[in-house]
Amino acid sequence: MSDAEFARAQLPRLDRAAAVLGAASALVALYVFGAGLPTEAQFVRVGLWGAVVLVVFGVLAVLGGEFHRPALTWIAGAGLTLAALVQLATLHLAPGLLGRDASAMAAFGGFGIGLLAVALARRSLRDPETPDPGASDRTT
Repeated sequence: MSDAEFARAQLPRLDRAAAVLGAASALVALYVFGAGLPTEAQFVRVGLWGAVVLVVFGVLAVLGGEFHRPALTWIAGAGLTLAALVQLATLHLAPGLLGRDASAMAAFGGFGIGLLAVALARRSLRDPETPDPGASDRTT
C-alpha cells in the first residue's frame, strides 16, 4: 500500500473520530440536568451556558465529521478549547461562567484538544504526491 492509499484510507476514520467526539460532547451536556442523579454519576458539573457550548460545538464537530469538512472540526475544537480557558480564568467566581467547577474545564478541554488533534492528524495525511504550495518558495 502506497503512502497516498494509506492516507486516503485513514481520512474516513478521522472523520468518524471527529463525529464521535462531537456526539460525546453533546451527550455530556446532559449533565446540566444531573441534580437528580446519584452522586457517583455527577462527574461533570456544567452550567446552562456550558451545556449550550458543549451542544453547539458538538454538533459542529458531528457535521464536520459526517460531511468531511475539516474546517468545522477545527472550529469546534478551537471553540471548546477556548471555553476551557474561559472556565479556567473564571474558576474563582462563585457560580462560574460555564460550569460549577474544574470538571467543566476538563470536559471542554478534553473534547477541544481531542478535536484539534483529529483535525491536525487529518491535515497531516494529505496526499504525499500533491506538491506543497510553499515548496517553490524554499531554497534547498
